[in-house]
Amino acid sequence: MLSMEDAPKQDEESAGDRGVHEVAKLRVRGSVRVTSSDWSEVALQIRLSKDGPWLSLTPEDTPLLVARQFGGKDRSREAPELYVVTTLRKVLEGDGLSVLSLSGSEGREGMGTTEYRYWAHLGARLSVAVTTRPDGTVALVGLS
Repeated sequence: MLSMEDAPKQDEESAGDRGVHEVAKLRVRGSVRVTSSDWSEVALQIRLSKDGPWLSLTPEDTPLLVARQFGGKDRSREAPELYVVTTLRKVLEGDGLSVLSLSGSEGREGMGTTEYRYWAHLGARLSVAVTTRPDGTVALVGLS
């Protein structure tokens, strides 16, 4: 299985060159469920405090559909953790926010779904804000 070390990481020096520094360390998780031979569903959530509720970054009734990718000589190896890592980075980054790193990878399997949890080290120039979208999901915004 591929690990977090295999995932692309943002160059922290380049973030620092832009005046970006770590402003928050939040718990994030993503779950992957295979829906067909070609597609998987990825759902993402974030926790703002240790005992707080998990807040959805993606609509619960419409998770992201990710095309499955296979590698190896016989094209039978798949790395669903990378689906979670890349979609977390895509959803969290932007609006002045950078994902400096995702650390502390944990994998949990059960009932047709695999869940991966990380600590997201988020960077911005000043701070981070949380906003609720009309569909009930939350979004993070970097403050400059």
